[in-house]
Amino acid sequence: MKFCIIISCNPNTNLSYTALQFSKSVLDLKHQISLIFFQGDGVYHALKTNNKEDKNWHEWLSLMGHNDIKLINCSSANIKRGLEIKGNSPIKVAGLGELIIAIKESDKVMKF
Repeated sequence: MKFCIIISCNPNTNLSYTALQFSKSVLDLKHQISLIFFQGDGVYHALKTNNKEDKNWHEWLSLMGHNDIKLINCSSANIKRGLEIKGNSPIKVAGLGELIIAIKESDKVMKF
């Protein structure tokens, strides 16, 4: 089964941790994640890339790196919040078109 995961919660919430645990479970059960799309306050996850002490963020990176999952920040949410993603970030910036394609190709969509 293929999942698309949308994260609109702030990275400092329990819901963010729940999304991480859900993603791990999906992969442990040998399912796939086509895309993790950060929108709304979820785009603040991109700011965590420079925080070496953030254990949850490093778990996200490890999970994504070993499973070749795309991490996308919503371009509109970035603009609205004045965020600029650096070129070396594991999170790329794209619009809703990228999300729509992933939803279409997925069997299930989960939003946190």
